[in-house]
Amino acid sequence: MKICMTLMGLEIGGVETHVLELSKALAAKGHDITVVSNGGVFVSQLTEAGVRHIQLPLNKKKPGAVLKSYFGLSKLFREENFDIVHAHARIPAFICGLLHKKYKFRFITSAHWVFKVTPLWKLITNWGEKSIAVSEDIKQYLIDNYNYYPDNVSVTINGIDMEKFAPGKETSEAKAIRNEYGISEGGKVILHVSRIDRDRSAVSFMLCDSMNTVCADGKNSDVKLLIVGAGNDFEALKAKAEGVNASLGRNAVILAGAQTRISDFIKASDIFVGVSRAALEGMSAALPTILAGNEGYLGIYREELFKKAYDGNFCCRDTIDPTPELLARDIEELINMSEGDLLSIGRVNRSLIEKCYSVDKMAEDYLTVYRDVTPYRSYKYPDVVISGYYGFGNMGDDSFLQVMISLLKKYHPDIKITVLSSAPKKTARIYGVNSVYRYRLLKIFNILKRSKLLISGGGTLLQNETSSRSLFYYTTVMSLAKKAGTKIMVYSNGIGPLNGEKAKKKALAALKSADAVSMREPTSYKEVKEVYGIENAVLSADPAVCMERCTDKRLELLEKRIGMDPDKKYFAVAVRPFEKDEEIIKKVAHFCAEAEKKYGLYPLFIPMQSSVDIEISNKLYKMCGEKGCVAGGVTAKELLGILDKTVFVLGIRLHVLIYAFTASKPMIGISYDPKVRSFMDSVNMPYCVEASDFDPETLSKMLEELMADLPAITRSMKAKLEDMRISAHNDARTAVEFVI
Repeated sequence: MKICMTLMGLEIGGVETHVLELSKALAAKGHDITVVSNGGVFVSQLTEAGVRHIQLPLNKKKPGAVLKSYFGLSKLFREENFDIVHAHARIPAFICGLLHKKYKFRFITSAHWVFKVTPLWKLITNWGEKSIAVSEDIKQYLIDNYNYYPDNVSVTINGIDMEKFAPGKETSEAKAIRNEYGISEGGKVILHVSRIDRDRSAVSFMLCDSMNTVCADGKNSDVKLLIVGAGNDFEALKAKAEGVNASLGRNAVILAGAQTRISDFIKASDIFVGVSRAALEGMSAALPTILAGNEGYLGIYREELFKKAYDGNFCCRDTIDPTPELLARDIEELINMSEGDLLSIGRVNRSLIEKCYSVDKMAEDYLTVYRDVTPYRSYKYPDVVISGYYGFGNMGDDSFLQVMISLLKKYHPDIKITVLSSAPKKTARIYGVNSVYRYRLLKIFNILKRSKLLISGGGTLLQNETSSRSLFYYTTVMSLAKKAGTKIMVYSNGIGPLNGEKAKKKALAALKSADAVSMREPTSYKEVKEVYGIENAVLSADPAVCMERCTDKRLELLEKRIGMDPDKKYFAVAVRPFEKDEEIIKKVAHFCAEAEKKYGLYPLFIPMQSSVDIEISNKLYKMCGEKGCVAGGVTAKELLGILDKTVFVLGIRLHVLIYAFTASKPMIGISYDPKVRSFMDSVNMPYCVEASDFDPETLSKMLEELMADLPAITRSMKAKLEDMRISAHNDARTAVEFVI
């Protein structure tokens, strides 16, 4: 792949080192890498690794610098066809975002830190088509502050070159550093590496203060503090260091300024103090490490601190504030520790880097995202037009679309897709496809004339139970495709209820016009074959059964946000509004109380279509005494992760039952539509009642049977799931055959 990295500069800093190591690793894997920045001390290392560097003032917000960068990048993008443009800071991302609209390249960003969000920054910030955060809390920052779609944000690590940052106190480079800075043989060196800017330098000043305690009254006379880094607060730090040295009567604090030989400085040291990538580099070299930064203090790293450190990307977010006293306490503890204990801490630190923070893992994380958005082909007319209930915020239909697009691209990476949506801009941004407003029928017809296939898919489209307009719309789109000479595939649909002969004739005409028909459950399949005589119909499965759940780290953060108590067991409840709301939710509330009383289970309410279901979910939550919690605003992948933490699922919405099946969770269905019972029958789940006529006692009896046979039910579901996934993949292959 041909990749362009853009960042502010290449001076010493975590982001800069991240890009340096990533670019070198990708180049070593055979990719063509160009880095654009304002330059700095790391440029020489890039060029030595065969990575081209182009200098532009991407580090400045002044209009003149922004214009120079804009036109410089515009020329570069015009002359060279990059597969990926990858921005690593807000200014480069803003400029690349403007050019993305012009040149239509694939645009990725990385989020390395959390910043204050002002209305202006929010307006001009562009996080690209996909973004990669270096920790889960930074991912949440993008979601909360920029309304970024969670499934489009991946999480990676700060990869560390373990060969470069290896133990080596006896190396010639380490000895040269110690000689250069007058460090005696056997003397202890406390190393701090950081950008010395006003928003990053607090610990640098505190370390200077701590030396007054560590070295007071002539003790620890062989201990020196060595600070590496430069920035807009360097002169103030220099004055501070000079004051401390004067107070102690010796050169106890050494400022080395900006350096590229960070690995040599680490090898020459005994203790590391810092955060983020710098701390990980120290740990890779098996140095005892004190985690301290502007955002907080964790102290001496030990195994029991792993989760807290890992969750915050070793930046100490959401911890206590650092102080000179805390630093002095931990420095003295390490200075006085036995050699054996120090070696033990060092081994733990290095093994952590080997297990969790390799450069190769970081590079593969990025390549996974790159491959997910490549290749890009600017197109006016697609291969496939997808019609369905998209853009309305319904999690079930949106997940259908998400997985269908993924499966189509799996079997045809170059496939060009246009989705008909009620919110085309949002649909295009989330799924990385072209999108057209679903009611622009003339435009849709013109697109269909130049396309190869119409997919009519997602849910039960051929029905008039909800409204006659819905049936009219979907059959009209299929009729336009027929007139345009475009192949038609009814993709993993259900059918009915169809009330009235006119509706049935419309559905029959639509089905007969299709070149391929697949039904997602046996009842619809049987009806289409036997009632409507569609001989080419096949039995398939909802693509959602192929969806993967979110990561464990993402799930941990979600559990905290939702308010799930780790000491409680939960079952999921997904309800929807009904004409008889009060009657139904009273019965469900009674069931929830029984589940708590008999089995110690608490309800976790899931609004599947948030705008419609949130009110009734909150109402039911209050009726249950607010003993459970409401999991609103989650994506389908996140919901799968959450369901994995539940014992079973009570669902009225069909797609929550499909997700439960995908997560191999036993379920009880409340059928408001024949498709619910049909699905439950198709997966051999007998626990289903009619919404129009059920009593709490029936539900309680079903729960008793379900709880008595949980392991066997789970095994049965897992076996059935594999068969349904094969069917879902077959649908994608069939669609691709029409396109190739």
